[in-house]
Amino acid sequence: MENYRIALLIDAENISNKYADGILSSLTKYGRVIVKKAYVSVDEKGSVTPNAWINTCKNKGMHLVTQTRNASGKNCVDSKLIIDAMDILHLNNDVDCFCLVSSDSDFTTLASRLRETGKYLIGMGEKKTIVTLRKACDEFIELERVETDASLNKYRRAVAEGEDVPPVSKEFIASAVRKMVADNMANDKPTNLSEIGTRLKKMYPDFDSRNYGFSQLGKFLASLDGLSVANAEVELVAKKKKSSR
Repeated sequence: MENYRIALLIDAENISNKYADGILSSLTKYGRVIVKKAYVSVDEKGSVTPNAWINTCKNKGMHLVTQTRNASGKNCVDSKLIIDAMDILHLNNDVDCFCLVSSDSDFTTLASRLRETGKYLIGMGEKKTIVTLRKACDEFIELERVETDASLNKYRRAVAEGEDVPPVSKEFIASAVRKMVADNMANDKPTNLSEIGTRLKKMYPDFDSRNYGFSQLGKFLASLDGLSVANAEVELVAKKKKSSR
């Protein structure tokens, strides 16, 4: 479990808002997001493109950064994002990690520059993202792998609004933990119980293994399909297992 202070910069013209929950939950293992910005363009009438990000930013506590399109209609958002990244790099000493979310290869130079300064750089983009942008990051996460399930999003909204909700299903927990382990494996990192416990608490504020009949987190995780626990480390297994208490 890392403890970075993260600046999240999203090229919202290039990335769908359906990934917002997955982006934020994926960053829980790295530390605390202290800057959250999504960049969109506006036309001469003030219309935002894409406008779906307006409510997303309101609900997720993100700063929606608008930029008026220039005469050619190209690159105005890219330029604003790059300028802001450089301002944060040189003026915000609290930030020690950047998360750049875009599949646009035009950000390869920015990614390389941020990494050269010694800041940790997490890249996120769709599967179509070219290898040069991927390699410019310390690690790269494909957005198709982040969690976007509608039921999970409904659960999070209910918790945020103070509603009474039942414990999240074991299937959701298992899916979330398998993804955490798989992401760590892709970056040659082990996954320990402490990390899983911390991240589950951030994703599901009322999470407690006792809600599922287990006094210990390790025993609960070991009961889930596709997971095994040994020496306080969580691993993926191929064989399906029956739940036992």
